[in-house]
Amino acid sequence: MDKSALSALQNEKQKRNVRDVELSRPRKFFTSKDFGIVILLTVVAFAIRVQRLMIPSKVVFEELRYVNYALDYASNKFVMDVYPPLGKLLLSFGLTFFNSDPNLAGVSSTGQEFPSIETARRLRLIVAGFGSLLIPLMYGNVYFSSNSKSAAFLASVFAMFDNGLITMSRYVMIEIPTLFFMGLTSFCWMYYENQQKNPFSLKWHLSLLSTGISLGLVISTKLSGLFTLIWLLVLAVFHLWNLLGDLSVPITRIIRYGFNYVIHLVGVPMVIYLAVFTVHSELAVKSNTYDSFLTPEYKYALKNNDFGEQYADVAYGSLVTIRNAIPEHGYLHSNELVYPEGTEQQIVSLTDHPNQNALWIIEHDSPHQNNRENVELLEDGSIVRLRHIMTGRALHSHDHRPLVSNHDWQLEVSGYGGFGFEGDGNDLFRVQILERPSRHASSNGTVEALNTYFRLIHIFTNCELMTSHRRLPDWGQNHREVTCCRNCIERSTTWVIESNFHDAMPSNARRIKYRKPSFFEKFVEANKLMWIKDRKMGDGHEFESHALTWPFLLGPLRFLSDQGRQVYFFGNPVVWYSVVSLTLFFALVVLFFIVRWNMGYNDEGPNVNHYLYNIGKFSLGWLIHWAPYILETDRVFLYHYLPALYFGIAALGVAWSFVGVVILERRPVYSFITTAFIALMIGVYYLYSPFTFMTPLTQSSCRSLELKGSWNFKCNNYMESLHQYDSDINSPAFYERAAPHPFVYSDAAENSDSEVPLKENLGVYYPVWDAQVEMGYKVAAEEKAAMEAKENAEQAASAESTSVSSEETSNSE
Repeated sequence: MDKSALSALQNEKQKRNVRDVELSRPRKFFTSKDFGIVILLTVVAFAIRVQRLMIPSKVVFEELRYVNYALDYASNKFVMDVYPPLGKLLLSFGLTFFNSDPNLAGVSSTGQEFPSIETARRLRLIVAGFGSLLIPLMYGNVYFSSNSKSAAFLASVFAMFDNGLITMSRYVMIEIPTLFFMGLTSFCWMYYENQQKNPFSLKWHLSLLSTGISLGLVISTKLSGLFTLIWLLVLAVFHLWNLLGDLSVPITRIIRYGFNYVIHLVGVPMVIYLAVFTVHSELAVKSNTYDSFLTPEYKYALKNNDFGEQYADVAYGSLVTIRNAIPEHGYLHSNELVYPEGTEQQIVSLTDHPNQNALWIIEHDSPHQNNRENVELLEDGSIVRLRHIMTGRALHSHDHRPLVSNHDWQLEVSGYGGFGFEGDGNDLFRVQILERPSRHASSNGTVEALNTYFRLIHIFTNCELMTSHRRLPDWGQNHREVTCCRNCIERSTTWVIESNFHDAMPSNARRIKYRKPSFFEKFVEANKLMWIKDRKMGDGHEFESHALTWPFLLGPLRFLSDQGRQVYFFGNPVVWYSVVSLTLFFALVVLFFIVRWNMGYNDEGPNVNHYLYNIGKFSLGWLIHWAPYILETDRVFLYHYLPALYFGIAALGVAWSFVGVVILERRPVYSFITTAFIALMIGVYYLYSPFTFMTPLTQSSCRSLELKGSWNFKCNNYMESLHQYDSDINSPAFYERAAPHPFVYSDAAENSDSEVPLKENLGVYYPVWDAQVEMGYKVAAEEKAAMEAKENAEQAASAESTSVSSEETSNSE
C-alpha cells in the first residue's frame, strides 16, 4: 500500500474515532454544586405539587379506579386491570408504609367525598413524590447529554412548571409513576453512554444493568413502556451500526456488545416483569369483583371461592349448571320473567354468578325414558331436553327473531312448558363434543363435568345455543342475552358443565375438581386478559382526543367543576409549543445536513455531530412515545402525551445548549435570553395555574385565557367577581366520569328475589323437583280428565240437540 493510501486510511480512522468520542463524550458525574441544584429543584417541585393538595377532597377522574386498587392490594384482594400491577402495588405499599387502614371503604363514583381524607392525602403525596423526582432526572438526562448546567437547569425548570405535569402529579393515577420510571430508564442509559471509554468495565455493566431494571419497572407499570424499549433498541442498533463501520473494531467485540444489549435490554426487563407478577400473585389471593373474568381454575384457586368435588360423569337425570366457555359470560339461567313482546315466553339468559336459577336437569327426548335409577351417561350425539329446575320450563327455540339481537341468523331462546308438560320437538338439542378444547380423563366419548366442551345444536332448526355479547334491557334485569344462531363464533357457542350431581350414582363414582393453575398459567392468563380487555374497553369518552392534536394543545381536558372553580388538564403553552417547534425545526436541520452530505460536504465537525446525535435521540424518544397513539381511536386522552413531552423537553434542553455553545458561543446574551425564556414560561404557568390548583377566577379573566377557538374553559362556571367567592356558592358540581372499568360490569345484572345462592348439596333439589313433577302430571291429568268430560258433555248435548231437531222436523212434515 503506498504512503498516500495509508495516510488516507489513517485520516479516515482518526475521523471515525473522533466522531465516536464525540457521540459519547464522557462527562463527570454530579459535583457537589450539581447535587445542591438538584436538591433545590426537587424541593421546589414538591412544594409546587403539594400546595392545595386536598382541594378538592373528592374523587377526581380515574382516581376512582386506582384508590380502590390500592385498598384491594392492601387487603390481599385480587386485582385485575388492563395495565400491569406495579403502579397499583406501589400505591398499596405506600399505604402500608404510612400505616393506613387497608379495610377502609372504597369509592364508587367520581365526585364522591373520600371516606378517609388522610388515606387520600397519603396516596396523592406518593404520586406527588414521583412527580417531583422527574425534575432531577430531567437535569441528569440533559446534563449527561450536553455537559451544560444552564441547559439542564432550563429543561428542569420547564418540566417543573408545566401545568400538565403538575396536574397529573396531584391525583392518584399511574401516569406519573410510569413517567418517573421512563425518566429513570433514560437517565441510566445516559450514564451508560458516558462509560463508552471503558467498555465492559464494572461501571459499564452496572449502568447497562440499571437501564434494564428501570426498563422492566416501566413495562411492569404500564405497557406503554414498550415504547421506551423500542427507543433504547433503536439507540443500541445505531451504536452497533457505528461499530460495524469502524474497521479497527474486531467483530468479536461487536458480538459482545450485541449480546449484552439483548441480555440487559430484553432479558432483564422480562425477569423484572415476571418478578412483579410474582409479587402480585402472592399478594392478591382473596376473591374480588374482578374474578368473574378469570378462568374457573384461576377463579376457584382464590381464597373464599370454594368449589367442591363433582361427579365426573354426566348422565340423564343429572342436576347441572352450564357455563359458557367465555368465563365472563357466565351461566345458563332463567327465572319467572317473560319477554315483553313477541312470543312472551319465559326469558333464558346468562347470569354472572351461579345460583339456584342456573340449575337444570337433563332429560331424555322421550318422557317415558326418564328413569333416574337407570344411569345412562351422556355421549356425543345424545338428544337432550334441558328443564329448568325452579320453573319446570324446557330450554326452547323456534323460528322467531330475538328482541335484542334482531338478526335473521339468530333465533329466540326461551323457556317453554311447565311441570307435567311433556314438551314438543322445539325443546330438543343434540350434544356435540368438541375434542380440541376438551380435557378428557378418558377418551370414551362421554360428557365429563369441568373437562368436556360441547355445543348444543337445536334439532329442528340446526342452530347452535349461543351467548350474545349484548345484555338485555331492564325487563331482562341486564342479564346477558342467549340466542340460537347459525354460523357463529365457536367460543360463543361452546359450553361446559360445572356443577354436576346425580342421586343414583354409586358411592364410589369418580369425582373431580378444578386443579390449581401454576404461576406461569396465571401469568399467561392475566396478560391475555389485559390485552383482550384493553382492545374492548368501551365506546369512547366525551373528552378523548386524537393524538395528532396533542402537540399543538388544541383542547383542554376538564376534570371537575365545583364551588365556582374548575380543574383542567392543560399544559403550559410555552413548554408545549417550544417542544413541537424544536422537533419540527430539528427535522428540517437533519434534512439539510443529509442533503449536504449527499452533495459531498462533510464539514459539520465533531461538535455539531455530538449535538445532532443527542438532540436526535431525545427527539426520537418524543416521536416513538407519541406516534403510536395516532392509530388509536378510543380512550386516548391529552395526558397520554406526557411521556413524549418529557422527551421533547430533554431535546429542547440539549438544543438550547447547542444554541449557547455553537451559535452564540457562550456570549452574555445567551444567559439573558435563557433568563427571559424561563421568566416567560413561569409567567404563563402562573396565568393558567387556576385551572391546575382550583383557585378562584373571574369569568372575564377566564375568557382572556381562551387564546384559541378550541380552548373552551367553560368560563360561565366561574363567578363574575372575586368577591363572590367570599360567600356561600351553590353552583352545581360536575366531576368528569372516569373511563369505564374494564373488569367491572358497567351494566351489572340485577337480581330478583328468586336469585338465591345455590345449595352446596344439589341432592336437596330432587325431592322438590319430583314432587312438583308429580303434582304437575296430576294437575295435567285432572285438567285432561276435566277437558275430556267437558268434551263428552258437549258431544252429548250436541247429540241431544240433533235428536230434538230431527223430531221437530218429522213432526212438521
